Amino acid sequence: MTQKMEIIFHIGMGKTGTSSIQTALNANIDSLREQGVDYLGMWFDSIDPALRDDDLQRKFFLSSMDRLDAVADRFLTALQQKQADSGISRFLLSNEALLQQHSAFEPFIMYLRRRATVRLIVYARDPRDWLPSAYNQWFVYHKTSDGPIPPYAEGGRSLLQMYADLNAWLRACNDITTVRPFSKSMDVVADFASVLGVEMEIPQARSLERVESSESLLRAVYNARLSGVALPDRFNHAFRHLEFARSPSIAALVRDSFTYTQTDEIVADHASLFEEIKAHIGIDLLRGPAPKQKTVDQEEMRERALEHVLHIVMQQADRITHLEEIVGRLQAERDQE
Repeated sequence: MTQKMEIIFHIGMGKTGTSSIQTALNANIDSLREQGVDYLGMWFDSIDPALRDDDLQRKFFLSSMDRLDAVADRFLTALQQKQADSGISRFLLSNEALLQQHSAFEPFIMYLRRRATVRLIVYARDPRDWLPSAYNQWFVYHKTSDGPIPPYAEGGRSLLQMYADLNAWLRACNDITTVRPFSKSMDVVADFASVLGVEMEIPQARSLERVESSESLLRAVYNARLSGVALPDRFNHAFRHLEFARSPSIAALVRDSFTYTQTDEIVADHASLFEEIKAHIGIDLLRGPAPKQKTVDQEEMRERALEHVLHIVMQQADRITHLEEIVGRLQAERDQE
């Protein structure tokens, strides 16, 4: 007797360990199949290979009810064939974008429920902890809208729509939805495995999309110049030969190379050396009180370094302009030949 099919959708939220979960799922595909779960990935490409893209997927599902029924039937037929071939009856798809697409996907889900057991899994995070991370991800690191980067007070308010999206799913599908509270201290992969009722090896390198705050500032400066959407790869390509994490720390350099408070300690450790010199020449090089060591104003040094950088940039701009003029003349001469 064929076991009833179960279709599980992990639908978000974003910034709740989704990338770590998906990395672990991909690393455990064979093990999951042995445990009776077929991980389908992020996309509905079993319906149409072209649907390996959030925008295309969203547009595809914004269809009439009749067409959605036909699409859902095609999806079920593909899974039934998988079930017949492998004997696996549980299927899992993970895509955080589904959280915001409830209006498009709800009729699709409702159709699936007539023929299979359907389950939704969501991780929700304290908004006070989630908002700064989400704002940095979707307005700075990945500029997701046209126009200038909105200030946090504005962008943060718009991001709370995701909690309204969660409520919309719960209003329609509360009986099939599992909501798990997320915190940065939890092992989200282990938790997800327990929700599924499976075992998964957790990859040693957790999948994180974090950058230093200083790099985020550079990304904000870069993206703020652009009028349209700016994917992270655009910044990455522009600075592809630079590893910002390896940039020397001015604070560390000032602390380690321009702070001289240990002078007396260093000299005291070699007191016998200076005693011997004194014995040879009769001069005490350490006579009198120790001179006051110069202190460095870190902020003044930082500002002066920035002034140097700006001066360099201006000179480089002049040189680039000069080179462009030369190239322009050479191109004009070539065109006249």
